Amino acid sequence: MTLGRLVFGELAAAGVRHVFGIPGDMALNLFRAAQEASLPVISTTNELVSGYAADFYARASGLGVLVVTYNVGSLSALNAVAEAVAERSPLLVVMGAPGRQERRRPVALHHEILHDGRAGSTSQSRAFQACGVRRFGPGQIHQAIAYVRRRSRPAFLEIPRDVVEREAPPETPAPEAQPNGGGAALALLQERLEHAERPVLIAGMEVNRFGLHASLVQWAERLNAPVVGTWLGKSAFPETHPLYRGIYCGELSDRNRELLAESDCVINVGEQWTDFNLGMGTSRLRYEEVLHLRTPGLFYGGTRADATPLARLLPELADRHWKACRAPEPARPADSASGFGLDYLAQALTEELLREWNVIVDVGDAFMLATLVAMPRVNSYFTSPYYASMGMAVPGALGLALATGRRTLVVVGDGAFQMTPGALVDCVRYGAHPIVVVLNNRSYGTLRVMEGEPHPYLRVEPLEYVQVARGMGCRAARAATPAEFDAAWRAAVADRQHAHLIEMVLPESHLSTAGMRIYREMRKHLRGG
Repeated sequence: MTLGRLVFGELAAAGVRHVFGIPGDMALNLFRAAQEASLPVISTTNELVSGYAADFYARASGLGVLVVTYNVGSLSALNAVAEAVAERSPLLVVMGAPGRQERRRPVALHHEILHDGRAGSTSQSRAFQACGVRRFGPGQIHQAIAYVRRRSRPAFLEIPRDVVEREAPPETPAPEAQPNGGGAALALLQERLEHAERPVLIAGMEVNRFGLHASLVQWAERLNAPVVGTWLGKSAFPETHPLYRGIYCGELSDRNRELLAESDCVINVGEQWTDFNLGMGTSRLRYEEVLHLRTPGLFYGGTRADATPLARLLPELADRHWKACRAPEPARPADSASGFGLDYLAQALTEELLREWNVIVDVGDAFMLATLVAMPRVNSYFTSPYYASMGMAVPGALGLALATGRRTLVVVGDGAFQMTPGALVDCVRYGAHPIVVVLNNRSYGTLRVMEGEPHPYLRVEPLEYVQVARGMGCRAARAATPAEFDAAWRAAVADRQHAHLIEMVLPESHLSTAGMRIYREMRKHLRGG
């Protein structure tokens, strides 16, 4: 069997049903090999779109694949791969490279940055490794797939084009050493929870990455402990469950700030300790006083107390008997702000729709939708609040649709939409049929709040969004009033055969009520206040 057929045959056996990428001359035989393995190649308008689509395909399905050509392709996609690294997405990048023999020649090859005549590491592999992406060689296919799935971390295979059609080298799988037991973690948790009266669980994004939802629900119910979500881990816990208490955002939280502040045992289940998750410096939680259950193990008091990965530990915790506590009554959610904007959109999202759809929101005020809707289905809400690179949502909707077969609602600001508008063409081409709501306030509104002044460089030049969308094959409507939005929304929801774009026309620099609060706090944080 050739190396190329082995690579894509193993990926198909691992459950991958699509690969993303744009053909290039140093990766053409890789694309042929994918086709021969009956893996459809989803070829998009550019490599960055392919990268974002593959990332969110990975988040929804457990393994995504991006295929790129040497340098011009791989480096164009690097920002999306960096996002996958930061937010622990199980993404494998397969990179075409110059042949080993041709790299030894004194002639500089097209697409090269610097020709050094070495047959080993290339500029693209060094760039990816610098971003924390682990490198595997052509003879380490099984190891690469196992690493990505077990760690939920990106990796890459760099394959010289002159070996793709050669016989695959033998590979001896190198099993990763498994940590012993988990006894220390169980003992520590047992001791802390035995004496706790007010435990609280934080449901983090690693619960989504490893499909640990049932174990988390079972453990929370055995403890009778309230559960809070996070920006990055939203929908890791069913948000219509009676133990759910909303998104935690430090002192900016309406529903749960006192719940966390008064808890005598806070357990972080699979979340990263980031500024955005903690309300931009407003949280009263101290890292060393929280029990952190993560993929590298259990951390407490600033040290790793046990090396058992979360994916092994959480099912064990769910199966044990625990002292049940008395969960405090949930605080009454704050009233949604009235007016036309994100809050109005949230009111249109019924529980019935949210049970059926995926939701993906882009960077900016759209983030605030997390605080306005309750997702009844797990791993159904997607965003990027940690790496926070604008423009990921419309491409991500393509990946989500192909991974899940569900319709996707995209909420995106006008500035973020202009980063990757071509992804609409890709959604139409591959039958994704999302509903894209563009919040058009003609500015980088969140940055304007942080800056404090309406500088010209914070203005977004308006487009004819309806004409752009129609030119790409979408149905589209412009809504400047609630009545216009209601009509456009009803038409989009009823029509499952087409992609729809709704331009929601807002006052210039308009932000949601929640957005004004958090981005004003971010302004203090950035200025050292």
